Amino acid sequence: MTHVISSLLMASALLFSSVVSAATLTADFFDANGKPLTDAVLTLQGPAGKPDLAPKADMDQRDQRFAPHVLA
Repeated sequence: MTHVISSLLMASALLFSSVVSAATLTADFFDANGKPLTDAVLTLQGPAGKPDLAPKADMDQRDQRFAPHVLA
């Protein structure tokens, strides 16, 4: 009986997890002359009022060179 309930819970979780989806966003950045910008950064924010639960992270780049050359 417990195995049947576990199987039903797992099946319903798999069924409802397919309802959640992510959107695709493509962005191109150009300067005032219409030339493509390299190393541009796009930031997106969620709806107002929702707290940011992600922990803050710091990255040090002392005596190192990273590629790409943008740290966002």
